Amino acid sequence: MANDGIRAAISGRTAAALDSDEILARLAEIATGDMRHFLRFDDRGRVSLDLERAKREDRLRLVKRFKLTTRTTTTREGETVETRVELELLDKLDALDKLARYHGLYRERRESSMGLALLLADDDPEVDLSAGEARIPAA
Repeated sequence: MANDGIRAAISGRTAAALDSDEILARLAEIATGDMRHFLRFDDRGRVSLDLERAKREDRLRLVKRFKLTTRTTTTREGETVETRVELELLDKLDALDKLARYHGLYRERRESSMGLALLLADDDPEVDLSAGEARIPAA
């Protein structure tokens, strides 16, 4: 019985998380997000990573991959610490593609090219539209 309660709670959260409006909002956020939400520039033009700002602005969900590497080198002159940060955001083009498909942008393009084919067919009785696409016989 306890498992049934847990399953119901998870199911309720999953249903809320998969609301179509929320999915579209997240895709739009990915499509419009960029690195400026994660960077800070000082007066000298130096750049640093500002994850606190990204967290305040609720942008951390845009991160696909984060890697922090620190290398310490000791020489006669002293110790040098080199820090390298790699930050990759979720794919904007993929999000734009999914939004375009949802809004039927690709279908409209096909329909408008089909409309052109219909215009051509009106002018030329040799154009075959029976397969749902324009087939113009070779000359």
